[in-house]
Amino acid sequence: KKTKKKYLTSEECAEIVERNKMERWEKRCKELSDFKLAHGHCNVPKSFIPRSLHSWVIKQRMDKKKMDSGMPCGGMNNKRAEILTRMGFQWTIGQQHKHDAWDS
Repeated sequence: KKTKKKYLTSEECAEIVERNKMERWEKRCKELSDFKLAHGHCNVPKSFIPRSLHSWVIKQRMDKKKMDSGMPCGGMNNKRAEILTRMGFQWTIGQQHKHDAWDS
């Protein structure tokens, strides 16, 4: 007797995709938290390995700017912005605040 394959509905697929996105964001947020504990700030330099954390930080700034402008914002929302703000995340970076080299 053959069992019939059960396929996911589009809603179930969308839910899985959203859950995976949330888990990836939370993983990066944890990496940023670990970085801050080690270095005292959230400004990940380009030279930091893994480079993906620096890229993620830049993307959060761009997504927040888009969100504040009312544009589609790649998953940024008020809750995520608040989490990052409470961590001490700097949403805008001036030349005097860039950490392109280790200060410690």
